[in-house]
Amino acid sequence: GRPPLESLELYARARGELLAGERFAAIALLNRAIALDPHSYELYYALGEAYSDGDSPSADAIEAFEKAVKERPESLEAHLKLARQLIADRQPERARQQLWRAMLTPAYQMQGAEAIQVDLLTGKLLAEEGYDQAALDAFERVLSQIDPPNPMLRGNPELLFLSMQPEVLHIQIAELAVKRGQNDRAVRALEAAIELQPQRFDLHALLLRTLSTNADRSAFATRISQFIRRFQASDQAMKLVRELYASQNRSDELASDLERLLEVRPQDRSLRLALADELASRGRDPEARSILIKAAQADPADTEVLRRLVSSLDRSGNVVEAARWLILSSAAEPGLIRQTSTSWAKLLRVGRSERLRLVDLRQMSLPQSAEAARWFWVSRVAELWNRQSTARDALQRSVDQVEDFPPAYRLLATMSLMRDDIDEAKKIELVDGLSQRARDKDNLALAYELRAMLRLHQKNVEPALSDLATAMQQAKPSPELILTYADALLVKGEVTKAEQTLWQLVNDYPSFEDAYQKLFGVYLARRQPQQAVQVLTQWLSSDPGTIEGRLLQAVVMAQGRQTAGAERLLLQLLDESPDNEQVLGTLQGLYFQSGRGDDWIKLLEAQRQKHPSNQAVVQRLVVAYDQLKQAEKAVAVIDQARAEAAAQPDVLYALAHLYDVVDRKDLTEQTLQRVIELDPQHAGASNDLGYSWADQGIKLQQADRLIRIAVEAEPDNHAFLDSLAWVLYKRGDIAEARRYLELALSEAVRPDAVVIDHLGDVLYRMNEPEAAKQRWKQARDLVVREGGGRDDLRELRLNLDRKLSALEKGETPQVAPMGENES
Repeated sequence: GRPPLESLELYARARGELLAGERFAAIALLNRAIALDPHSYELYYALGEAYSDGDSPSADAIEAFEKAVKERPESLEAHLKLARQLIADRQPERARQQLWRAMLTPAYQMQGAEAIQVDLLTGKLLAEEGYDQAALDAFERVLSQIDPPNPMLRGNPELLFLSMQPEVLHIQIAELAVKRGQNDRAVRALEAAIELQPQRFDLHALLLRTLSTNADRSAFATRISQFIRRFQASDQAMKLVRELYASQNRSDELASDLERLLEVRPQDRSLRLALADELASRGRDPEARSILIKAAQADPADTEVLRRLVSSLDRSGNVVEAARWLILSSAAEPGLIRQTSTSWAKLLRVGRSERLRLVDLRQMSLPQSAEAARWFWVSRVAELWNRQSTARDALQRSVDQVEDFPPAYRLLATMSLMRDDIDEAKKIELVDGLSQRARDKDNLALAYELRAMLRLHQKNVEPALSDLATAMQQAKPSPELILTYADALLVKGEVTKAEQTLWQLVNDYPSFEDAYQKLFGVYLARRQPQQAVQVLTQWLSSDPGTIEGRLLQAVVMAQGRQTAGAERLLLQLLDESPDNEQVLGTLQGLYFQSGRGDDWIKLLEAQRQKHPSNQAVVQRLVVAYDQLKQAEKAVAVIDQARAEAAAQPDVLYALAHLYDVVDRKDLTEQTLQRVIELDPQHAGASNDLGYSWADQGIKLQQADRLIRIAVEAEPDNHAFLDSLAWVLYKRGDIAEARRYLELALSEAVRPDAVVIDHLGDVLYRMNEPEAAKQRWKQARDLVVREGGGRDDLRELRLNLDRKLSALEKGETPQVAPMGENES
């Protein structure tokens, strides 16, 4: 019969409360309405919705939907809601019964959106309970109705998502088909998924694993060839290929298969890289290097070939030859130097048993055509060690060569514009001079580019853009030039044109990582996440082996709460590059953000066992134990690493300062002394041990001798000059100390607050309190700018504040004491 009017009113008020988010008020109103009208389907259905709380099960919701189904057995939506609640309540058998009853309703026969949801839920339940064939049939029914998408899906987010990404269903179908032994069906599903998402490595991997079980050798080799080309023989791809061959007990045949494939496609770069990789994995390094050398000679711009060649030479301990190839490549293709930065960083990393030194670059034998590139890299390495005059002199030597090397001009112009020891007129003169030098050598593109850099510095964006446009018309523009042009467009606010320029750049130079990062950042700044993801997708597709791109992918996944996927990707990257600081840092952030510090330490310990010489892991493990106040474990880690590197002075030198992390200066000094025993001319160890003794005011004669060894080796090293000044100060030679401190500051690319503080103490000792005050203020300001997060910087700032406060009060500041023990 007709419902009571009061129950209608209560129902209407309850709907209003639900829309306002007041669930409990709605529940109370609905229960009152049900008391007046106990056989109303609408009231029970609304009550079930009110009790439902996301994915959490609710006994009250189950009861309400059961009563709704009882009142209207033909209601497809009620059966579906009840089934969802039963699944959440872990009652799969009852849920499946409801779904089967739903299939008997007239609405299900009409195949609307809710009918598709019934099939989808049924498939998931059947798959979980092991009814693979039935689940397979259910998923294929769903797929046939959502692909291609139709308008009825728009109101259902879950189905709309599946229609936009049907590969999710293709994968589920493939996995079930494999379990049923229906490999052909699985292959069809995976091929359909790959057509939709060609960049997804996991889909290709699943397809190859499926094919490997029954494909004939020739067909499988063809698939392997396609896979290698698709992922450009990346480390990840080759690891999978080796696993597949091992699963067929054919590991020894992979190299010969690749050789046969190369006979068919002799110009295939990916197959050539794959063969080199496989030969190296088999211990046939000379053969692998021979392949890579020929490829590098044929195309010096191929940065992936270069990366692998440098890694091969590095593994063999020939770091000088590795650097030589990097320089030759830079000379041949100056526009791609940014893409070799990772390889340079590995060769220069402190703590290596074989580390590239500045003297190696200076003495290297190179053709005249590579001299400009050589001096550019001498400059970069000198700047890395904060040696300003060496860096500037090397850049000037690069510019003075007959052969132009545009990166040297750019860097020298940038350094000139950033100098604070010259006025604006002098900066203009220097950059104009560089531009004119390029013009005199008929390099008009570079001349216009340099003039544009000056105009950008002067905030004259419009003339700068005109110069950059003219530069790009002179010859094929370098990626660096195009990137500068895009930056200038962004400064002017022409974002659309900048986007177009950057897209063209990534299309022309598909492995130029800076362009992808810039374009990704542009879209994020404009709050266009879909476009940003599109950039990332193209990056990964164009350069599957990119560390930077996959790191960004992991960060995006983590931010999208796909923590497990992000962790898998990062662990894969760690497996490929176990000493990569960026990978380790991102993994550390992921673990600590999710409160899994213990898992982070377990991972580091496992990595240390796997790679005992991995200094990056040792360092992070020591810091982690120190943060947990477990100093004994930290010391044990360093002790073990020190024992394993007993005859490697450079490694021991890096380990020595890890003892400082746990405040074991005695062990630091012992280790430095051992370094000097192994290498009496070791500049770093000689300086550090000498400075430590000088700072304590002990063994000053020995400290003086050690520090002079370091200064003689690197006379423009500002840190070594500061150490020499400090030992002179401690020995009472204040005037000479001042001379070396002023020289140290003039040599530093970046001023050091400690050196400035030392000069302040010297000036005060020389009865120049105002000059000392200015230096102490300068040092304090520098510490403040740097953040002062480190313990040593916090202590330095407190000391500076005390000295400045004493001067303000007319008191005697407490400067560093003179040395007392000359033994």
